[in-house]
Amino acid sequence: SKDAISALNTALVQDGILLYVPKNTILDTPIQLINLLRSDVDLMANRRLLIILENGAQAKLLICNHAVDSVNFLSTSVTEVFVGENAHFDFYEMEETHTKTTRVNNVFVRQEANSNVLLNNMTLHNGITRNTIEVKLVGEGAHIDCHGMAIEDKKQHVDNSTLIDHSVSNCTSNELFKYALNDKSTGVF
Repeated sequence: SKDAISALNTALVQDGILLYVPKNTILDTPIQLINLLRSDVDLMANRRLLIILENGAQAKLLICNHAVDSVNFLSTSVTEVFVGENAHFDFYEMEETHTKTTRVNNVFVRQEANSNVLLNNMTLHNGITRNTIEVKLVGEGAHIDCHGMAIEDKKQHVDNSTLIDHSVSNCTSNELFKYALNDKSTGVF
């Protein structure tokens, strides 16, 4: 459940980001975050992101996840996104790690009335990846576009799981996920 995942991540968290966009603030330039996994020994890294867009706010965020050193990495991430009324948020997350990386990524979104969110998850190179996306549309007129892609070869594995809860009427959602799998790679949706 979301609460258990969040509690475990919070207990182990080593790194965190808060993105807060006040009411009616429009960020013209996208924000880019680059996460580099670096270590001389096997490493577990736990990250927590909290993103809040107040009513009428607009922002775009790109997160790039990379692994630099050739050791075993376990990377866990919890991202919580709260989008106020009439707010717009574009969220792109890209993974380009290596075959010794296991990544467990959780994104939880809550949208108010007439909000608009674009989630775009890209897995370009990895070991084992599990992306869980849960969206709760709680205000009428809320809209979500949930997209993802994976390019896999060798023995890589990617798993994308989505849950979109239309808690009120008159909300819309679109999903589109594409996989390109080669060799012994596997993908689940």
